[in-house]
Amino acid sequence: EIDYSSNQLSGSIPNGLFGRFILNLSNNKLSGTIPQYLITRPPKDLLNLSNNKLSGNIPSPTGNVENILLYENLLICPTK
Repeated sequence: EIDYSSNQLSGSIPNGLFGRFILNLSNNKLSGTIPQYLITRPPKDLLNLSNNKLSGNIPSPTGNVENILLYENLLICPTK
């Protein structure tokens, strides 16, 4: 488990930030888009990006993340 929640982190989510099983970046001031690598590798039980300022499209899930929390952001859910 990697828990960086509630640390007032700001800016983009950096490349190479890997957490296996649980990656919690909630309650920060992260902005920009969600990098595709967070969704694709490594497998996770939980990816929590809620309560940030993330924007853009939500990446397509690949089945490597069982639960994704994205509420309280500025994200766009793509329509088909």
